[in-house]
Amino acid sequence: MDPLQTISFCITCRNRLWQLQQTLPSNLAAISTHPNIELTLVDFGSNDGLDEWVWQHFGDAIAQGKLRFFQVEGRPVWNCARAKNLAHRIAKGSYLFNLDADNFIQASDIQAIEQAANDNRVVHQWSGQFGDGTPGRIGLPSSLFFALGGYDEGMLAMGMQDIDLLHRCERTGHQPLRIAAPEQPAVSNTLEEKMRECQPVLSGKENLYHRMLEHNRERSALRLELHGPVIEDNFAPISGKLNDRPCRLGANEKAAASP
Repeated sequence: MDPLQTISFCITCRNRLWQLQQTLPSNLAAISTHPNIELTLVDFGSNDGLDEWVWQHFGDAIAQGKLRFFQVEGRPVWNCARAKNLAHRIAKGSYLFNLDADNFIQASDIQAIEQAANDNRVVHQWSGQFGDGTPGRIGLPSSLFFALGGYDEGMLAMGMQDIDLLHRCERTGHQPLRIAAPEQPAVSNTLEEKMRECQPVLSGKENLYHRMLEHNRERSALRLELHGPVIEDNFAPISGKLNDRPCRLGANEKAAASP
């Protein structure tokens, strides 16, 4: 592979340390022999000890450039699209692949994704089964991601962000290529666990989830019809620490200065 064609696997996490403890060591091991691949990880306001665990176990990986770690300042309101955009904004790769915190990457996955990166193809590594943790496995050239404006930060907390991005890729002539489902299944989640950061004390989470999903679906369709696939001025300003150094990304900044 051309060494300039670098790949970033972009991960976000909020209070899912129990999942990251299973996936992150495995994923770092999987990319250890690939000098062109990095992981980015965003801690979007966790209070479960995630940051301490990362620094205790992966300080060397951060120092070696295999892991870029952004800790968001304070306790921001959870927004899946905003968190994912941040993980992509801090990435160095010319090809970006979203990887949820409960997902693994193995050798066969990397091989398929490297081929897509070489071909500048949009890929969707989805099993075809909603709820199994794979719908968010989307890869695309960095230039296309930022040209489209990334994930729609105007959506409600969660639901439909991934499908919306794929629809916008299609509208610009970049038909997503379905590649084989990941070699290793994701760590399983309950709906209760998925919804905890949206509304920790509200009952009826299943109903709330489907209401959010329907709202975001309607927003996606209407925005695409009225404004097309590109979202202008979509990235919110955000402050925190990148690799333990103070960092502020202004509105619509594509990448942080590299520590």
